[in-house]
Amino acid sequence: MNFNNNNFGTALLIRGKAYVDSELVNENSIIFLSKQTNINTLGVVSISHKEKGKFTIQSSYYNDSDWVGYFIVNPPQ
Repeated sequence: MNFNNNNFGTALLIRGKAYVDSELVNENSIIFLSKQTNINTLGVVSISHKEKGKFTIQSSYYNDSDWVGYFIVNPPQ
């Protein structure tokens, strides 16, 4: 697998959501998430929507404003 700077990044949650555009994302992508700040310890993050070119990160806490790191992996087809 080849990785480059497009495979990872950070997104800021605003009211518990972050919308990320990435040309590498498709329906089969595996996206790993990790909170980078811990302002709101109540929120657990997950991918709530994923499609070609974009995905949405959502926190279980509606008012979460933490930074989230992501890493995109596309399995071989």
